[in-house]
Amino acid sequence: MAANPEGYLLGPKALEQIRNTVHAELARVRVATPMRGRWQRSGGRSACTAQDDWQDITVLGQPTGGSFTWALTINATSANISIAYNDSAARIQSAIVARHSQVSSGDVTCSGGPLPNSTVRVKFEGNLANQPIDLALANFSALTGGSGMAVITSKAQLGATG
Repeated sequence: MAANPEGYLLGPKALEQIRNTVHAELARVRVATPMRGRWQRSGGRSACTAQDDWQDITVLGQPTGGSFTWALTINATSANISIAYNDSAARIQSAIVARHSQVSSGDVTCSGGPLPNSTVRVKFEGNLANQPIDLALANFSALTGGSGMAVITSKAQLGATG
């Protein structure tokens, strides 16, 4: 067993799931074609291509009940969004719009899912387009029924103003 900085013990199954997720992401990045965010010459000065921020939510440990809190900060305003262990992308999108004062309809699109078997991708667009969004943090202590459970939020694409 290994302890994380908060003192939770992670069992061998959780460590194996985390290791597999990291290896899968590394393999995906290695074969990915160069994409958005490259610096380009433009009129004698450097410029960055504008792009939206994307965050992925991955649930590990196969929970069978409960929920987790997704702490999302946008424009220095924080909100805790409650997400059920088996929510669909559409339900997560609705929860973000309903609970965060800086997010309106059209500012976020969620795809993929449903949890916990598939990752949900959160794309920030509309009024939140082309800007970096702080990486959301998850508190997964209320998930139940699984083994070695964790929620990982990762940046699939960094937002940039261009």
